[in-house]
Amino acid sequence: MARLTSLIQKPLIKILTLALLQSHTLLSQAVVALQYHHIDTGTPFSTSTNPTLFKQHIEYLVSNGFNVLSLPEIVDTLKSKKANKDRTVAITFDDGFISVYTNAFPILKAHGLPFTVFVNTDPIQAKRPTHVSWEQLEEMKKHGATVANHTHKHSHLINSRSHSTNSNDRKWQDEFISEVNTAQNLLKAKLNQDIRLFAYPYGEFDQYSNQLLADMGYIGFGQHSGAIGSDMNMQSLPRYPASNQYGKFPLIATKLNSIAFEKTEFKPSYGVIDNASENPPKLYIFGDKSSLSSINCFGSSVGALPKTYLDSKTLLVEPKHSFTTRRFRYNCTAKSPDTGHFRWVSIPWVNLTESEK
Repeated sequence: MARLTSLIQKPLIKILTLALLQSHTLLSQAVVALQYHHIDTGTPFSTSTNPTLFKQHIEYLVSNGFNVLSLPEIVDTLKSKKANKDRTVAITFDDGFISVYTNAFPILKAHGLPFTVFVNTDPIQAKRPTHVSWEQLEEMKKHGATVANHTHKHSHLINSRSHSTNSNDRKWQDEFISEVNTAQNLLKAKLNQDIRLFAYPYGEFDQYSNQLLADMGYIGFGQHSGAIGSDMNMQSLPRYPASNQYGKFPLIATKLNSIAFEKTEFKPSYGVIDNASENPPKLYIFGDKSSLSSINCFGSSVGALPKTYLDSKTLLVEPKHSFTTRRFRYNCTAKSPDTGHFRWVSIPWVNLTESEK
């Protein structure tokens, strides 16, 4: 009987060990960045997170053993192609609104958590009461904050270049470089910091802005959802918006526990629509049949998107109607049978035929 038990236990232990190793490998790619704007109740609902909800987010991270790391540390690991720790999270804020200092910073400081503030520097220079001051940024920097580039004037960076031309648009390049360099020079002068992390205003980017940003030596972040994978474009990394609308439980917990897609390709990975473009745009997904069968995609404000098999390894996603908003997303998810976590990717589109509303 003892011998029989031993014979049963050995393969069982081997199977469990293999499963744990596989789970560890998958979760090692589970880097999630949260993106906030206002942490306030009196600011626009769509870009605000109630301070009580923000506190719940932080308490969830702490009580559930997430590894909250600084964004530079995470990026360094991604650049070296090494796996980040399991369930790694970065906390980021865009614009540098005053509520980050008054409402978010005390909570983060109390837990000793690092975070990143992407600032557009023009309102800080103008000493607008809606934004943090250089002195407040310096204080937060002393307590774990990374202060990074969000341009000087928060411009629509891809508006001034015609998408019917190539990337050799000198005027557009000069304007782009000026927006980035002005902000970076102020960060160096005021905070003695030259960390080359960048968040696109409005989350808008294209292939030319990505390339120019890479040429300038920056890592770029958008505002589209999804876990960060080690093989992603380092100039358009995703972040989960965590405002009131998207940050409620239990959905935010699902996002925090999400993992990146592996061995599955989404084309295009982002896109721009102009008067010559197809609207709605098509999305092609390439992978093996078993992985494709579990993928579901959803469009901004329209819900589930139709999907068609072109062959056993190619899935076509094509909405039935045109999009009329400035920005929209195709969010694609698949539940991992190995871990129960959701794989999650977002395809962001910028519609240049529509202006801000």
